[in-house]
Amino acid sequence: MTLHRSWLPADAVARGLRDLPLRAAVRGWSAKWFAHGAADVAGDRVEIALRDLDAGAAWTIEGDMVLSAGEGAPSAVAALMYGTPPDPNALTPADRAALEGAADACLADLRKRLSRELGLDRPWRSGTGDPVPHAWWKFRVAAGGATLLRIAVSEALAVRHVRAGLPPADPRPAPRRIAAALDPQPISVSARVGAARLTTGELAALGIGDLLVLDRALGDPASIAVDHRPKPLHCTIDQQDERLRLVVI
Repeated sequence: MTLHRSWLPADAVARGLRDLPLRAAVRGWSAKWFAHGAADVAGDRVEIALRDLDAGAAWTIEGDMVLSAGEGAPSAVAALMYGTPPDPNALTPADRAALEGAADACLADLRKRLSRELGLDRPWRSGTGDPVPHAWWKFRVAAGGATLLRIAVSEALAVRHVRAGLPPADPRPAPRRIAAALDPQPISVSARVGAARLTTGELAALGIGDLLVLDRALGDPASIAVDHRPKPLHCTIDQQDERLRLVVI
């Protein structure tokens, strides 16, 4: 039933549902239409399946929201609009049609306000819509302690609301080129002046003052090694003050 919770923080869905601007839409709606009293979003949100909504009229924005009105909701809305419940025995067919038309206009305005507050740009359609694989959460719209309507909100809508409220990502500098990134890396550079091959016995017999003849002539360039690994670079070796220096050639 739930698609989003596996990757969201534990309280993200609850926070998204709590922060949905349903209350602002409902309060503004009732302040405009009701003669006395005000409607509000009441009670705790409850996770449901869409089939659990009250029987009666319903309107939906597919996959996001359902507004459900029970059997007696239009009459209750009309009573709040005119300040007193109409006497059903005194109503003519024209009276009933007028009340139903006023209630329809009132509920249409609520749907418009819900769309505006939640940033929904798709149209409302009659019915609860096709089942979708999301969790749904039901809220009560109440006035004077009595439930007028129910609003079902999909978890997908709550998740989008959470995302919309996140701060923009911090801008990060573009990755540097590999060569630039390696510039500060320290290395050792050495020169191979030559080598001599000895037997183990000859090595053991070496003493102070003995001479080793290397395989490089005196004027030949020396090979350069980086971190003790030979590279295709060469240099000459000369003296600067009391120290040797390598001159790359």
